[in-house]
Amino acid sequence: MVNYEYYRIFYYVAKCLNMTRAAEMIGSSQPNVTRSMNNLEAQLGCKLFERTHHGISLTPDGKMLYDHVSIAVDQLQMAEEYISAEKDLDTGQIRIGVTEIAMNVFLLDQLKLFQTKYPRIVVHLYNYTSPKAAEALVRGLVDFAVITTPVNLPETLHVEYLDTFSEILVGGPKYKSLSAKKHSLRELHRYPFISLSVGTGSREFLIQHFLNQGQTFDPAVEAATTGQIQSMVRFDLGLGFVPASYITERGLIREQIYEIPLEDPLPPRKICLVTRDDESNQRQAPLTFVRQLHAAARIGQAGRE
Repeated sequence: MVNYEYYRIFYYVAKCLNMTRAAEMIGSSQPNVTRSMNNLEAQLGCKLFERTHHGISLTPDGKMLYDHVSIAVDQLQMAEEYISAEKDLDTGQIRIGVTEIAMNVFLLDQLKLFQTKYPRIVVHLYNYTSPKAAEALVRGLVDFAVITTPVNLPETLHVEYLDTFSEILVGGPKYKSLSAKKHSLRELHRYPFISLSVGTGSREFLIQHFLNQGQTFDPAVEAATTGQIQSMVRFDLGLGFVPASYITERGLIREQIYEIPLEDPLPPRKICLVTRDDESNQRQAPLTFVRQLHAAARIGQAGRE
């Protein structure tokens, strides 16, 4: 097998077409460079250079080899520069698996702060359900996940609670009268409900809450996102649960979406940061963002105490 160091030396010799200059570039000596090129030619069984009194030039085989080696060396140099820059957080990439609710309730504010501080780091967001986000993390498709409870996680994953949020029941103009007083789930059972699909944490959470109240949860309409639930509610397709912050922060009352008070409100849910146990081996940019999320969680906890 050819010594790969020979290819690196060959790259500089072919680029300079001068043994002495190539030796200076790689911090070696001219005799060592010449010896390495002789060994490379012997191992490949072909001539790579034409030696004349004017210097050296590439043979057809040498030109063909240089075309391939130059691509590899250039890519390696780019990778080294990328890694070096990322250590300084000058550039880099972060891949985050996130649920829609976790993104809107918690993560967007943190993204804004992070991008302000590190504008050259590229953040990729992948929208998943909580179980799918955990699966993507196990498979190494994302650096970490920010999801909502409830979710069953493999033992190989580490979970930390970042924040809590509450959900409220809302309806459109057709159901505005229901906003005048509190209702039990039994009273509301005859109305159509809108929910996320089976397999999402939100759906499982609602199913369990209704069971705890002696009711079944059988929505008439399924939506792909919480945003779709809001739109369907606004067009009177049924009642739906949305995070309470959507009402105050997005002014849904102005969109003719009304809160329907419940005698037994939904218990709070949690937003979780999920990482692999090998977090210490992750790249610098994701680790920096994870540390920011830890700090935000501590500040939030202190504010609630």
